Amino acid sequence: MKKLMWQLPLAFLVSSCGGEEETDNYFAFLDNKLSLAKRVNGFLEKWNPRVPANKSSINKVVKKVPKILTTLNIREINLREYYRDIICMFQNFSDTGKSCKNYTGAAKALHIVNPKLFPMWDCAIREGYGCYENEEGYFNFMLRSQIEIFEIIDTYLTDYSDDTIEILSSRMYIGKPKPILKLFDEYNWVKYRKEWI
Repeated sequence: MKKLMWQLPLAFLVSSCGGEEETDNYFAFLDNKLSLAKRVNGFLEKWNPRVPANKSSINKVVKKVPKILTTLNIREINLREYYRDIICMFQNFSDTGKSCKNYTGAAKALHIVNPKLFPMWDCAIREGYGCYENEEGYFNFMLRSQIEIFEIIDTYLTDYSDDTIEILSSRMYIGKPKPILKLFDEYNWVKYRKEWI
């Protein structure tokens, strides 16, 4: 189903999604040398500079993040086992103010908390997947994302049986491979926001 995603030319994806500068900025917010609160606040400010992040509120929410949610991988778990934690954290981030308004910022904050577990979305992506703009809609989006990630991996590994997931990601970009959920977000952005495919 998503085979087309992996056939998109490298130059097209890199240029359409902000190029190398965007990639460098993204990885700066994944750097574990910074505290989780600084990474989340910094990412939200970079993403939407017109709306300053409510740092004190976000700092309080970050302190409440269950440690388990920072280590899980969407490819390796039954999401339903973590339903309450995911719903609670999404709601907590969405309640922090304007920087997380409309649930887009909450998903972006969660992605920085754990880029291997939490997919990003925006209004166009939500609508494209038919998900409601609330915590239940986000959880549904996570479930659907997980299914699509499995389909992408299965399709890819059928074509390139000797490769690993890390090779899959590195085939798409020169330099540091992006987490599969970041690639998935870029695909969704190209498809639903830009409507290029």
